[in-house]
Amino acid sequence: MSSRGKQERQQSLLLPDTTPAGGGATRRRRFVAFLVLAAALVASYHHFLAPAPASRYHALFLSLGSNATAAAHLRALTLRPHVAGTEANALAAEYVRAAFSSLSFPTRVTPYSVLLSYPVHRSLSLTVPGRAAANFALVQETYPGDPYAEAAAEVIPTYFAYSGSGSVAAEVVYANYGNTKDYAYLASRGVNVAGKVALVRYGNLHCEDMVRNARAAGAAAAIVYTDAKDYGGAGAGAKGKLKWFPDALWLPPTGVQVGTL
Repeated sequence: MSSRGKQERQQSLLLPDTTPAGGGATRRRRFVAFLVLAAALVASYHHFLAPAPASRYHALFLSLGSNATAAAHLRALTLRPHVAGTEANALAAEYVRAAFSSLSFPTRVTPYSVLLSYPVHRSLSLTVPGRAAANFALVQETYPGDPYAEAAAEVIPTYFAYSGSGSVAAEVVYANYGNTKDYAYLASRGVNVAGKVALVRYGNLHCEDMVRNARAAGAAAAIVYTDAKDYGGAGAGAKGKLKWFPDALWLPPTGVQVGTL
């Protein structure tokens, strides 16, 4: 059969049947046979020829699923602080790279140039008429016998990354969770937030929204703090005595949350 004849023959197997009954049945049988052959070729390719890295990785993943292995990696990666852009972070990245490479995973570390934010100086004080100014340490304390006290000393001081630099001295206005309803309530009570320092507590919305809402209300600055009512173990402990970490899961009195703005 000529090349052109073969091409027409192959195309006819895929065209709608327009021949008499006998010829149509023959073409339908050929069309079904063609589909069966195609399916067989696809199946044989995936069974014999196609690479199967997924199955190997799945088996490898399942073989590593022990508590001891997970605990060892978790301890190694959390033993010391490793803030982005620091030497400690580079060491943590190398640990991950080496761990994957030892399992034959193709791994590499790629550096990026990004804008990072570190605290140079920060302070907070409260002045009450007739009293000496109270200066806040802004340090999270360790507990007696803390086995990680030395590592805790390496933690970058508490701060909000990318928050605006500046110094503000003004009256403080408590604004609850700092949402729009809270500022609307203050306005309805005749409380003017403009030029003041908005004091808001964590909860209900993200800290970025808290600061954004304070700025929209005209506040000169915002202080976001972790209230013991929400995170400090209110109602916990025996005989009315509050308990926190390491004796309970509550945040210690000097504990804070950190984030980005």
